[in-house]
Amino acid sequence: MAVLGAARALGADRRAKRTVIFLATTGEELGTAGHPLVRGPPGGAARPDVANLEVEMIGRPDSLAGGPGKGWLTGFERSTMGERLAAAGIPIVADPRPGEHFFERSDNIAFALRGIPAHTLSS
Repeated sequence: MAVLGAARALGADRRAKRTVIFLATTGEELGTAGHPLVRGPPGGAARPDVANLEVEMIGRPDSLAGGPGKGWLTGFERSTMGERLAAAGIPIVADPRPGEHFFERSDNIAFALRGIPAHTLSS
C-alpha cells in the first residue's frame, strides 16, 4: 500500500522534474533476480541522478526510532536522502541498530554496490 500511495501522490503532481519508476520486486536473495533495474534503467545506462528507496516493515512502530509515526533509514550517512526526507517533513532518523548491519544485508545493497544511492525506509 505504501508504494501505491506514493505512486498515486507523485502521479497527481504534473510538475515532476524527473521520471520516477515504482517497482515491486521479489527474488533479491537470489542474486538480485528481482531487480532488473540494477543493470540500468530501460533504454540506457544508469544515470547519476538515479536513486533506490526500498520500503519495508511499514506500520510496525519502532521504539528506538521514536515510536509510532517515526521512520528510520538504512545507510542514512551514505547519501543526502535521509536529510532531504527529513527536510521535507518526514519524521526520519538514521538506523537505530547499526550493529545489525541492515544496510549491508538489505535488498538495496545491489544498487549501492553500483554507486546508486540506495536505502531502506522502515517504521
